[in-house]
Amino acid sequence: MHALTIINIAFATLLIAACSKSPTDKLVGEWKGTDSTGSTASVMLGADHTFRMVMGNSVLDGPTLGGKLEWRLDATHDPMALDVIAKKSSGEQRVIPMIVRFITDQKLQLRFSVDMQSRPASFSVDETRDQIIVTKQ
Repeated sequence: MHALTIINIAFATLLIAACSKSPTDKLVGEWKGTDSTGSTASVMLGADHTFRMVMGNSVLDGPTLGGKLEWRLDATHDPMALDVIAKKSSGEQRVIPMIVRFITDQKLQLRFSVDMQSRPASFSVDETRDQIIVTKQ
C-alpha cells in the first residue's frame, strides 16, 4: 500500500510539472513537418532563443546570415505571436512576424504572411501555402 501511495504522488507531481510548462518552454526543441508543396523543413527553437531552419540542403541560422537569428513569443495573443528576428553584424535587423498555435503538446501549426512583413490574423483551412504543421522530434 505504501509503494502505491509513493507512485501516485510521483505521477501527480509529473503531471503538475508537465501542465505548468509555459508556451515558451513548450516551443523549445526541434520541430519537423512537410508543407503543402511537399517541402520538408526542420525548425530548431533553442532555449537561448536561437532559431535555425533546415530545408533540404539549405540552412538558415545566425552564422549563415552573418549575425544572429532569434525568436520571441508573445503568448498574450490568440493565436500567439511568434517573431523570427534576423540581426546582422552591421546592426541591421529584420523581423518576420508569424502566428503559432499548439494542436497538441507535440504538434504545432505555424503561419506567416506571403509578404513576410505583416502578421496573419488567423489560421486558414482554405489557404495552406503559407502555413505548416510540425511535430516535435
